[in-house]
Amino acid sequence: MTDVLARLNRTHIEALIPHRAPMLLLDQVTILNDLEATGSYFVTGDEFFLQGHFPGNPIVPGNIVNEMMAQLGAVLLCYQSSFAESPFHKLRAGKAPILAGLDQVQYKSPAKPGDRLTLQIQITKDAGLVATGKATATVGDRLIASLLITVAFL
Repeated sequence: MTDVLARLNRTHIEALIPHRAPMLLLDQVTILNDLEATGSYFVTGDEFFLQGHFPGNPIVPGNIVNEMMAQLGAVLLCYQSSFAESPFHKLRAGKAPILAGLDQVQYKSPAKPGDRLTLQIQITKDAGLVATGKATATVGDRLIASLLITVAFL
């Protein structure tokens, strides 16, 4: 069984990243260690991004799924650097995590209202002001999307 460093609700998440409703796209986050986290988002069907995408057959846009994974990466990086003993604590202080790049983006299956997306990220390189990682989004055992992500602190 994997140890858990922290379980974060929306209030905790808002204390770490600047995103707010309606663009805060994480319901909860579990910090597993300094390099790995999981998160989730439940698609209610009332989200702004489903209006017109597509009437009668709503599908969560791929870019919104990308944003969910990016926010998870930002939460993990901000959490680990929030501690004074972190090597990046002073470097990242006062800076906002910004999505800086997406690579190898693949969409495998659509997410729809009623789905709970489970997001996972593993940081593969952290240079302080720029970090990269591998992320996935799933619904149950079904892969929704995967990508390589870059987050920068500005």
